[in-house]
Amino acid sequence: MAFGKILVVDDEEDIRKTLALFLESKCDEIIEADGVAQTIYHLNRLIPDIIFLDIMLPGLDGIEILQMIKKYDENVPVIMMSGYATEDMAKKTLSIGAYDYVRKPFNLDRISSMLSVIDLANFA
Repeated sequence: MAFGKILVVDDEEDIRKTLALFLESKCDEIIEADGVAQTIYHLNRLIPDIIFLDIMLPGLDGIEILQMIKKYDENVPVIMMSGYATEDMAKKTLSIGAYDYVRKPFNLDRISSMLSVIDLANFA
């Protein structure tokens, strides 16, 4: 399993760095963004193979950013992340087009399983 680029968007540096470190062996390049401005900057330069997106960000929330991402590329898998969101919030993100939803702290086995499914779908 190897992806080209994975974008990790989270305003909490420890969480962003931990996830980036975990994902490092699963892709060619990790791109990190700590908020809306950096996310928009990166999306104007590239469409990553996968995006991990925090729901609770300063400025625009993750749902608004998810809607923007889907305008750039409706097919890019976006995995929403949150330590606070409710089941209703998760359902809302899925209805907008998120691929899946994970709670913080992360279950890394679950993330690995999601990546395997995405990888298989890309080559089916």
